[in-house]
Amino acid sequence: MHDPELFILDEPIAGLDPLVQRNFHDLLHEVREQGRTVLLSSHTLSEVDRVADRVAILRAGRLVVVDQLERLRAAALRRWEVEFARPLDAEPFRRLEGVRDVEVSGARVRIDFEGSADAIVKALARHDVVEVRTHDGDLEQVFLRYYEDGSA
Repeated sequence: MHDPELFILDEPIAGLDPLVQRNFHDLLHEVREQGRTVLLSSHTLSEVDRVADRVAILRAGRLVVVDQLERLRAAALRRWEVEFARPLDAEPFRRLEGVRDVEVSGARVRIDFEGSADAIVKALARHDVVEVRTHDGDLEQVFLRYYEDGSA
């Protein structure tokens, strides 16, 4: 095979078992290390998240965003799931800067937010926190935001 500077791949891991997928990703890494470009089209967002540096999102046949993966992730909502020692009123969390949604279930609170976590950390520190689970914004969330909200 010749040494192309540009690879165009459409759904390259469809139907591959996990071991072959891993080998394929290793090959992609080698190609990138050689300074070549890979244009990968995939609906498997975990794959894109794993191998891409830059992401383009198409909606209704139009290019709606092209950006560095890290910048897209940084703009995504983050989710923290917090378990407290006892149930509490979640209303103070709803009023914090950057908080977009708060859901309460007993002593568990789920907080979706964007931007700085400083105000949330300070509000959490006023209570007896048992556990905090964090979920950084992922590519699927970014993708859905562009599809669900045409103005994003």
